[in-house]
Amino acid sequence: MVRMTRPDVVSVIIVNYKGADDTIAAVEALRAVDWPADHLEIVVVDNASRDGSVQRIVDAFPGIKMIALDTNVGFAGGCN
Repeated sequence: MVRMTRPDVVSVIIVNYKGADDTIAAVEALRAVDWPADHLEIVVVDNASRDGSVQRIVDAFPGIKMIALDTNVGFAGGCN
């Protein structure tokens, strides 16, 4: 799959593993940054937490880009 990118968009990847509170705080902080919302892409990658983190994060930020992995691929794998 080829993904079209926009050179004017900053993408921030947050890897989560059983840390919904910290991830929610990080997304809130990013949304508070003085940066145009349409030029900021926040992607949360959940590393197979299985503790309800995915649902809590999606409930806090409807429409967020969430990638929920079936297995824990580690921090580097989650970033990639």
